[in-house]
Order: sequence, then structure tokens, then C-alpha cells
Amino acid sequence: MAPSRTRAPVSPPTATSTPAPPTSNPAYPLLTVRLQAVQVADDDGQHAAHITAQQIKQWVDQANEIFAKASVRLIYDPDLDFATVKSTLLNNMTGDADANWQREVDGGNRVAAGYAGMLVVFFTYGPGQGPEGGGFSSVDYNFVKMPGFNIDRSCGYQDISLLAHEIGHYFGLSHPFAQIFSSIQEAESYFTAHGNDPGVFDGDGLSDTPPDPFINTPEFQCNPIQSITLNGRVFPLPRNNIMSYYSPPVDLTDLTPQQSNIVRWVLRFRAKNGMATPINIEVPGAIEFATLPMKDIVDMAPSMQDMSTFGDVPRWSGDKQLFSNAQPNSVIGFSISVGAPGKYRLNLYATMAPDYGKIQTLVDGTPLGAPIDLYAPIVLPSGRISIGTIDLSAGNHALSFRVVGKNAASINYSLGLDAFTLTPGQK
Repeated sequence: MAPSRTRAPVSPPTATSTPAPPTSNPAYPLLTVRLQAVQVADDDGQHAAHITAQQIKQWVDQANEIFAKASVRLIYDPDLDFATVKSTLLNNMTGDADANWQREVDGGNRVAAGYAGMLVVFFTYGPGQGPEGGGFSSVDYNFVKMPGFNIDRSCGYQDISLLAHEIGHYFGLSHPFAQIFSSIQEAESYFTAHGNDPGVFDGDGLSDTPPDPFINTPEFQCNPIQSITLNGRVFPLPRNNIMSYYSPPVDLTDLTPQQSNIVRWVLRFRAKNGMATPINIEVPGAIEFATLPMKDIVDMAPSMQDMSTFGDVPRWSGDKQLFSNAQPNSVIGFSISVGAPGKYRLNLYATMAPDYGKIQTLVDGTPLGAPIDLYAPIVLPSGRISIGTIDLSAGNHALSFRVVGKNAASINYSLGLDAFTLTPGQK
């Protein structure tokens, strides 16, 4: 599954701030990321995706028009950034319902890791006899999947905004709808069953994208209907939003300020990690907080939280974390055991979320390392957070975390703890 390029690879730039061009949003400094396109074929070279480097540029140009609202630019050179790979596994990807889904994600992540610092997009043929449409991506993994060009047609039109939509998912954006309905009657029944609460149609939790009771019929998807009335309540439809499912000839170019902030935050976060999002699993020597006795709890009520619903691949140890609401100066402590005296390196694996605070690590009551900001605009595993090195005697010690504040963007002081490692030596 080794990819080949049309020309020698170049060192990709990471997301950096540069002067914004006129087409970008002057409210933000420009962030750039290089896009690596990968045309996928089966193991035997058959069923190569129907795509050319220049067709990809058309998709990229449209994506750049949209993401200019967030002052984000994709850098793509058709002569340099087009590669091929033979992999039936990847060519057959259709989504998280696939029987081989975990293998597909792992395989896609491995190929993407070969292009560290780049946004990797696979263009696939699909598992059928003919080329299949549809794309997908997520902040859960490190690539975007796209069909061949002019394969995924909506309402009789080429969906030129499809790449921008899937890159939106890659950068953490959700659909504005919570689920898809087959008729007005079905949507109304759902609305009634949930107490006529408009929030049941809210798929992304953002206040600047209206709740979207998306009805998947040609009448609503393909025609310029601006609103729908359910049980007397009028819902404006986000027809122009890039994360909606409304189709051409509607111009899907709208990206709201809150969506822009998420895209920029996740881009920076990915850029720090070679364009991968960190995970908390398969960490050698990791000890889950769920297995430890708790002590010295102040103003917290910790409980185990299932994290399997946050994404479509495992990213937390045991698919769970220790969660608690908190307030300034809340404390949670654990008893840990050290087998031999010496110098130990402490690494933390936690959770980041829109309502999480800043925590200070303490060992035996003494602060270790700087406070950790656990805010993120979406729920994410933190990956490894290096706390520091400390001399410890053999025996039991107290590992504690105190809430010391919060990011200005966070709406609360909560925290989520997954696991930690305590490794002999300074590295």
C-alpha cells in the first residue's frame, strides 16, 4: 500500500500565519495547509478512481473560495501533489458501516502518516462494478475520502462543493441537521414526540447555524425552498451552508463565524501533530484512572463516562473516561504506587471539550508542570500531555488535579481524565 508520486515530494508547510490575501477574511490571519491528493486503485491496478490532477484543482479552488471566510487556504500543485496507491482495502471504503471499517481507517491513517503535515485526500472508485459517488471524513481520522470527479451528482448537477464539505468534517464540523427525514409528516411526528423542541433538529450545537429538519426529497433538496413550517413553527433552512445536504444549483458557500473558529482551531491542533489528531489508545504502560482508588475529592462528583459515542473509531482507553463537573479549586486525587525509587516522567492522557477547564497537576501536594488547558471547541482525546519529571520514593504517592480556571471560550470548568504513564528516566 505504498503510494507513488508523479514527481519527487517536497517538504510540506505546516499551518502558519501569513498576510491575508484580499479574498480572505481580514478578521483572521491566514492559515495554510498543503493538500496531498491520492488516486486509489485496486491491488491489481484495476478500478482506478476516475480523477485527474487538474479536476482536483477545480474542487480545491471551490474549497478555497469557501474557506476564505475562515482565512484558511489549501495549497495544491497538480504537478507535485498528486500520487497513486494500489489498495483494494482503501478503494472499497464507503463509511463506518463497512465490515472492514477499522482496518480501512488504520490503513488510511498509515498512508496519510507518510505525508506528515499534509491534508491527505483519497479519491476512490468504490466496491461496485461501476464508479460510486459519495465522500466522508471526520476529525476521528486523518484523511478525507472522495469519489471520482463528476461521479457524485446531486439534483443533476456536479457537486463542486463536495470536497469543501468533507474537509469541513476533517476540521471538526458537523451537519446542521441531527437526522434525515423522508417526509414532512415524519419530521412533524418527530417534532411532536419531542415536545416541539426545535433543538431536536440541531445537529452541530452552533447558534449561528439554525436547526435543520432536513427532509430528503427532491422537492426540498433540489428546489430553492427557504423555510419549512412544522406544527406551526417556521424553520429557516441553511440551504447555502457548506455543511448542509441541500444540493446544486444552490450555491453552497456559506461558512459561519462559529464554524470558521472550529475549522481554524482544529487546523492548528492537527498542524501541531503532523495533521493527525491525537488518540489515547495503545499507549504502552498506560494506567486508566478508572482503575485507581480516588481520594481527597473536593467539590466534584466523578463518574465513569462511555466515550464510544464520540466518534466512529475507538480513541479513548477502554472507550471510557473519568468525568466530573467542577468549579474553581475543585480537586480530585488518586493513590498511585511506585515500585522503585528514582526519577519518573509523568504523561497525562485526558479529554478536551467545549466545557472543560484548566487543571494543575500535583504529586504529593506539590505542583508539577504548568496548568493544562482542556478546552476544545469539540470533544477530542488530548493525546500525550507531558507533565514533567519528578523524583519519587518507592511506595504510595498522591496524584491530584486541581481546577485553576478556564479558557475564556469554555462554558464550564469540567474535566475528563483517561489515563497516565509514569516512566522511569527523564525521557
